[in-house]
Amino acid sequence: MSFPQPKARTFFSDEDWKRLIRDIVYVNVSPIIGPGLLIHGEDATRTLQDHLLRQLCPEVGLSADKLEPGYSLLDLCSHHEIGRQRWHGAIWDRMVDLQWPVPLPLRQLAAIRKFDLYVSTTFDTLLFEAVESIRAGARELLYGFRRKPSDLDPRNPSAPSVFQIFGQLDGTGDCALSEEDILDFTQRLQDPDLRPEEIFQLLGTRNLLFLGCGYSGWLGRFFRRVLRANSDLRDSGWIAQKDLKGDAGYVLFLERQGAKLWVGGSEVGFVQELHDRWTAVHPESPGQRPTVFLSYAREDERIAMELRDRFAKHGIVAWLDLTTLRAGEAWWRKIQAAIFECPVFLPLISENSHPDNGTRTVHEEWEEALRVGQIEGAPGARRIAPLNSSARRLPGEFQSLHVVNIQNKDRLVEDVANFLARGAK
Repeated sequence: MSFPQPKARTFFSDEDWKRLIRDIVYVNVSPIIGPGLLIHGEDATRTLQDHLLRQLCPEVGLSADKLEPGYSLLDLCSHHEIGRQRWHGAIWDRMVDLQWPVPLPLRQLAAIRKFDLYVSTTFDTLLFEAVESIRAGARELLYGFRRKPSDLDPRNPSAPSVFQIFGQLDGTGDCALSEEDILDFTQRLQDPDLRPEEIFQLLGTRNLLFLGCGYSGWLGRFFRRVLRANSDLRDSGWIAQKDLKGDAGYVLFLERQGAKLWVGGSEVGFVQELHDRWTAVHPESPGQRPTVFLSYAREDERIAMELRDRFAKHGIVAWLDLTTLRAGEAWWRKIQAAIFECPVFLPLISENSHPDNGTRTVHEEWEEALRVGQIEGAPGARRIAPLNSSARRLPGEFQSLHVVNIQNKDRLVEDVANFLARGAK
């Protein structure tokens, strides 16, 4: 069956760009990020999925040099059934030690501060790392079959959030690697009782900006319908996808829905132009780096978030881990780096975090902070500022330090602000 020639343009008109910029200003756009943007830093010739594809081809006896153009990691995991656990283990083994720099397009999107909800369709943490490095109070929201679904925080609706709609590659194995996995996730997301209510209500009111997702045909139609489960598909959205032009039927479907398409050029180039046009009329100062590391037991997350918000009122960015399931040396190295970089370490002491209740990650953070305090060359002046919320006995690590009671937390926040103002970096 032949299709009429699509009308989609490679480049947007000035009016198309003006409309997109205007909708971003009015906080009416959510970016949907795919593997096409996961380039190697600023090197647009390499993507994370292409790198993993070449690494994994020998698992099924394929030669990476003989693959057809456009063959993807998703194709490999979908077409070669070696068992889902084996695919997950093979990718996990290669990701644990892979030092993939945060891609430039993700940093550029993170710098557009009118974006408050990003959706990642990939299994890595690169988008969240980009947003977290630039935007204060960034939150990571994970979806999956083995997780309690994360949702937007109604107490802090303006916090920048990254929604990992197909899960995340970690020790749980709870993420989508193949087309069958994506179908399972999207089928589950159709159930109002199983999907995050606040996220999908917001997506139903937004124009969606698809960037490098790589979905076409039936999968693209289905995914688009799931994201806008509560609203009409027509007259909404933008799609930048370099390989879309080869699927004329899907292009016509999108054009009938009123979507604006960028199909001939690079999605990386699209983000570059969007960033350039945005910064030309909305110059902003670089985002602050975290200066306070909040260490807390998971049961004390509410108190930790309240402290984060109190620091934010003083213009201070606090680092805290809002995820619930992490594994592997890569994540621990990230925690170590944050402790080293933050001149203030604030342990939240409670009955939940007391060492008498067992060894936990929070205790490893305490040990690391005490060790870093002895390292010559750690950035700026350093201070450990313990806050006791409910512990009847102080841990031995902090008995020689001045520990502030929870009733005096406002004074502690002011003291930390003054300490940082005196020259800690």
